[in-house]
Amino acid sequence: MIEILKPPPFATIQDGGRPGWRGEGLPPGGAIDPWSLRLANTIVGNEPETPALEWLLGGGSLRFDRASAFCLAGARVEAWLDGVPVEDRQICYAPAGGVLNVGGFLSGRTLYIAIEGGLSVQRVLGSAATYLPGRFGGLHGRKLLAHDQIALGQRRWPPPKFNATWIEKLPQPRDVATARFMFGPGWEDLSAIARTRIVGHAFRVSPDSDRVGVRLIGKIPCDGINFAAPSEPVIPGTIELTSDGNLIVLLADGPTTGGYPKPGVVIAADLPVVAQRKPGATLRFVEVTPTEALTAAAQARSQLAALAALVRPERSRLPDVAGF
Repeated sequence: MIEILKPPPFATIQDGGRPGWRGEGLPPGGAIDPWSLRLANTIVGNEPETPALEWLLGGGSLRFDRASAFCLAGARVEAWLDGVPVEDRQICYAPAGGVLNVGGFLSGRTLYIAIEGGLSVQRVLGSAATYLPGRFGGLHGRKLLAHDQIALGQRRWPPPKFNATWIEKLPQPRDVATARFMFGPGWEDLSAIARTRIVGHAFRVSPDSDRVGVRLIGKIPCDGINFAAPSEPVIPGTIELTSDGNLIVLLADGPTTGGYPKPGVVIAADLPVVAQRKPGATLRFVEVTPTEALTAAAQARSQLAALAALVRPERSRLPDVAGF
């Protein structure tokens, strides 16, 4: 079990989400940066979409009631285990009673804390992901609070021992300000000036961004655009143009349909880029082809598969930590 001693401004339990329910109006949900969730779980020896903590925009602390291996991934943060600094994207070992403190965010806004065995909470529609609009999933369908206690899953096999060889093979963290996108059904409805602004402007991330979507301030010309069109299906990554000339990039908890014009969609491989931009940071878009989007997704999958193949042979040895 872990206990949340001091929560950040916003933290929930998330996993790979619950795809397959869009017909009932339920978005897939799950981690808004699925790459970092999968990376942290893979490093610690879990299946890639095992439930973990999604920890946003601020410090806090938690206590382990059993000796546990854990991994931090996503946002780069300052963190200490019982006062000793810990690195992200590595296997860390907490003794029973150990306290993890997360301090300042050095870059990014979304941190994932994966613990060997995962977090054990009731699944709803096949997923442990917290869906706040519906008030279900995770821990009572809400964000985490001080003194919340979360059960840990059963260890499926001993966690791998730290290995510098496979750590060095990890892709470098992507604290970048450019997201690749493809043209959407609303692209041709925009004026030439509006299209040029989308691909050439540095948008500023609004503080109103959340798990539903990242709001971008940019003031795109909207002359002649029909904002009364019927709603159409949307997916995470969809770029919507609002009537005030700003953009919204939908994330995991975004709606399943939307009536705003849709000039484009961010490719799946770059949704983590959008999810990691802090309020006040900038974001630019660059056009790619469907073939380039598929290639980027395949590369991301192959990187995790290669990492898993390197990590899992390390089952035989355990660190010198009480409780293992």
